[in-house]
Amino acid sequence: FAVGESFVCIVGIIIHQVDDSPDWWRSLLLACCIPDVFGIPLAFRFVPESPHFMLTQGRNAEVEELIAEVAVINTGSTDCLLQGGRVKYVKEEGEEGGDEWSLSQLFAPSLRSITI
Repeated sequence: FAVGESFVCIVGIIIHQVDDSPDWWRSLLLACCIPDVFGIPLAFRFVPESPHFMLTQGRNAEVEELIAEVAVINTGSTDCLLQGGRVKYVKEEGEEGGDEWSLSQLFAPSLRSITI
């Protein structure tokens, strides 16, 4: 988001200095829409569909492949997956237990920066 906001500010300053007409905002709108002409087709090509959407379409084999791919990217192997669609809890270093969960874990130092 920050890159996009910076882009709009810089383009807006440049266009406002170059175009003195009262309709300078139209040029700004056009300049800000041009990246979308390239970005939207790239997103359709490279961003995978969500596993939930694929499940609702009956594409179960594709979901299993996608989840396995994500597991390999995140952990380096598919050992963290269980049969039957469940995900195996992976213990972090120094962590005890594993099956218990409480609301206070959301405020642990390791998760505090992403939950607050």
